[in-house]
Formats: sequence, structure tokens, C-alpha cells
Amino acid sequence: EEMILHATRVGRVHTAALLIGSDFLDVDTYGKTTTKGTPQFSALPPEDIPRLGWEVTKRRIQRWRAVADRVVLLLCPGNHDKFVTSCFRVLLHEAFDDQPDVDLLWSRKERVYLRWGATLIGATHGDTAKAVALPELMLAEAPSLDGVTRRIWVRGHDHVHQVKKRNAVEINTAPALSPNSTWAAQNFGLADREALLICVDPTANFVDKFT
Repeated sequence: EEMILHATRVGRVHTAALLIGSDFLDVDTYGKTTTKGTPQFSALPPEDIPRLGWEVTKRRIQRWRAVADRVVLLLCPGNHDKFVTSCFRVLLHEAFDDQPDVDLLWSRKERVYLRWGATLIGATHGDTAKAVALPELMLAEAPSLDGVTRRIWVRGHDHVHQVKKRNAVEINTAPALSPNSTWAAQNFGLADREALLICVDPTANFVDKFT
């Protein structure tokens, strides 16, 4: 709710781009493991995790629809929730395919691109393509760079909030809402358990961030 209050402090939002997946859920199997089998802690029964995750996802989308003219869903499966997030794609189509104010972007490459004015935004989880490779991938994969004056990536995977620049491209590593995993604790200490909001002016002259 704080994110929405911050985004709407100067009026209604034109386009809200929501990252769907990217380790939103910590487990992906009935045995409470990641997609590849790494054990994770969860107090919930495994069958309740995707159900509750889907309910939260729907409420989040509907809340942003109330304050934005357009909502774009950027589907980025994470290494913790790759299968469940892929199932969410089917549910998202069923729920919003006939809604003209909701668009779903996804790719089998697990990298999607959104053009907003003079800004090109790329989104991916970050487990398949490392951060150092993202600027070159954007140049190769983006439909068009004509008129683009700012390029931004949003990625996850490391569960910590970081901002780096590489070849004039801003790479934002977003924190995670899920609790600390064993891997994240061993490699990064206590992860940043929070959300990231990036507000982009269509002229690319102003970018605001809020966590």
C-alpha cells in the first residue's frame, strides 16, 4: 500500500509494470524445495503455497488497476518458483485476457522488454543471464532502440537491493519479499526483505525509486 501511495502522490498512474514471479514463492515442489531441489523452509502445507500466492498476485494486480490506466505484467520465473510461475501464466491469461487495461509480457528466454517513452526497461530474474551480460542482451533482443535515451534492467535472484551501471545501462537488483533462504544467507548475509518501486518519467529525465 505504501508503494501505491508513493506512486500516486502526484496523480493517477499511466502505466504500472508489475514483476510476476522472480522468487515471489520460495518453493516449487511438494517436497518444499526450489525448482532444482534445494530444500527450503516453509510453515505452510505445500499445496497451500501456490494457492495463496495466486490469491495475493490477483489482489495486487486489482489494486494497481484501481490507480493506473494500464497494468503490464512482466512474467519472470525465478529459480525458486519456475514451475509455479509458469502455471501462473495460464491463470493470468484466464483472468485478464479479456481486460483491455491489462497486458501480459513473457518469453521463453525469461527476459521481457517494455518501452515507456524514451526509456527501455528489461526484466528478468537473473539466474540464467548474469548481470554483466544484460546490456549486450538488451541491444541484441530489444525490438527497437530508436529514440531511447535511458536503458534500465530490473532483476532479482540475489535477494538484495543493488544498483550498478554497465555500458550506460542501469542494472537494478531488486530485493525479495520471501524470507531468507539458506543460499542467500550464506552468500549475502541477511537479505533485504522488501519491495522496490521505480517511477519513470516518459521523457527519461526523471527516475524515482522507493523501497
